Amino acid sequence: MPSTNKNNGESMTTIKNMTEHDLTIMLDNGEKIIIPPSGDVLRCEETSTKKFDVTVYCPHDCYESETEYDTTEVGEHMIPVLAKSFGKIENLPPSDDETFYFVSQLVASHCPTRLDFIFPGELVRGEGGQIIGLKSFATMPDPPREGNSNAIKHTQAGKIEKKMDRSR
Repeated sequence: MPSTNKNNGESMTTIKNMTEHDLTIMLDNGEKIIIPPSGDVLRCEETSTKKFDVTVYCPHDCYESETEYDTTEVGEHMIPVLAKSFGKIENLPPSDDETFYFVSQLVASHCPTRLDFIFPGELVRGEGGQIIGLKSFATMPDPPREGNSNAIKHTQAGKIEKKMDRSR
């Protein structure tokens, strides 16, 4: 896990935003910290397979007809339902004792041993329900401990050691 640096006697940690969106942190005093995207985006490889279609019926009043984008016709529409699977993540940055990487929860879930991967914790929503920022970060739960065939152990320094069970 990244450590903290000392800067004029205060702790300081680097956060690198690995998403496409500004990271807006809402502080308790009402101020905001905005961390722009780094330009390096981490994504899981995605595969989709069509499973079936769902029929959706749209009556005349289900559209906001005043918008210029309303081109949908009244009636039945076939909407595909896909099975999605997520695979490897390319261009993973190396662990760095001085950097946390802000990533999507999906990316973090595919790298459970990366304690330096953080994602949104408690969200802040605007009047319309849209996300406007976050109050905290989250990380994946602790990986499996001793007793599992591939147990992961946290050391005091916050590093991760993988212990292979070779007794089989």
